[in-house]
Amino acid sequence: MSNANSTDSSDQFPSDERNLLSLFSRKKDLILTLVNKRLGDDDTIQKSISKPDLQSLVEELLEKGTLQPADIAAIVTQLQGWGRQQIYLYRVTIGESEIQSWLDIDWVKAHFEQKGLTDIFNCARPLDNFEELTLFATEYSQDNGRIRFKWAEEIGTLERRPDDDIKKPFTLSDDGTSYERMVYHAYLESYATDISTFEWDIRNKDAMFMIRKQSNRSYKDVRDGMISDLGKVVPIKQYFEPVALRKLLRNLDDIEEVNKRRLRYKSTHSGATITVSSGNQQDVFDDAVIQQAHKNFVSDTDRLGGTVGWPVNGRKDVGVYIYARESLDQRIGIGAQELEEDIRSVLQDIRRYST
Repeated sequence: MSNANSTDSSDQFPSDERNLLSLFSRKKDLILTLVNKRLGDDDTIQKSISKPDLQSLVEELLEKGTLQPADIAAIVTQLQGWGRQQIYLYRVTIGESEIQSWLDIDWVKAHFEQKGLTDIFNCARPLDNFEELTLFATEYSQDNGRIRFKWAEEIGTLERRPDDDIKKPFTLSDDGTSYERMVYHAYLESYATDISTFEWDIRNKDAMFMIRKQSNRSYKDVRDGMISDLGKVVPIKQYFEPVALRKLLRNLDDIEEVNKRRLRYKSTHSGATITVSSGNQQDVFDDAVIQQAHKNFVSDTDRLGGTVGWPVNGRKDVGVYIYARESLDQRIGIGAQELEEDIRSVLQDIRRYST
């Protein structure tokens, strides 16, 4: 992993068109919620609108000046890094005097300067696409007592386009019993810059890695690379302790508000992976077999996992997968794009039940 050099050129910032494309790659309900917050009560857009119509309306509002390009840029920034990710939670044991230093912006600026990292301190997100995961920016707020480190990486994807496949004429065998034909499968290759983050809530002594979906490497390896970058400026190996999620899973039957969908465990004795629940039951512990399985892994387990629907303010469930299989790789998966406030609410509950 590497660190990015920053410049002061205005061409660092995404273009208006790029921001619109990024915005409308998200879920409609998220776009609608955040656009309506910008518009106010008099111009509220109804939930029944289709996504194509919503995009046309937003473009029209931009032309009229009701919405500004800065509004769209702010919404895109707000959505970056929330959902479709794996999260590692940490508790911070750093002393009070060190906490007070990190809450002083002048001290933090001087600390970054001493470490040779002034280029990334409170800098804007660059437009550049990075071929490898690169620490390119931090966001520090003395008011809310948080510092957020941001890594960017250009991720390529291939989307099958069967309608564009090419088939070359076939050749019959001499006896006419078989033939060969070349078929060229078509794919649309696209690239986007993904953001992964490390956030430290200095006052509350909590921290977390939020790593975007990976396809070709383990999340643990990505996290360890980010830890290596952070070690240059944050004492993460000395004072940051991973939150153990096994206790959360073992206490699931006592958490009444959570919709427990699936629970898995692997016994240390048998070595077999056993699925103890499937489907979407309101409470997986209603079944006697599941109750027994739960007792087994509460007392003797080295691999745990569970899928739950975590309620947010009584209005929706956030789908959460809890990975507690390995002592050094305990994390939370958020499968869908979600609002920042909803993810923060879920993580706050998870921390509470993991202590």
